[in-house]
Amino acid sequence: MIGLVAAQAYNVNAIAEKFDMTRQAISLHLKILADCGLIVIKQNGRDRFCEAQLDLIG
Repeated sequence: MIGLVAAQAYNVNAIAEKFDMTRQAISLHLKILADCGLIVIKQNGRDRFCEAQLDLIG
């Protein structure tokens, strides 16, 4: 998932379409990545977009 959002921001539904997991499981994974500071989730209207924060590692 990090590799996917590293190239560009994706909304949660677009990420879920790329994996053979439930949307609920995708949301949980994304929440964990956000809690670790690896991604940022931004609300834009009804959509939530995920962006990688890889420049903060190291």
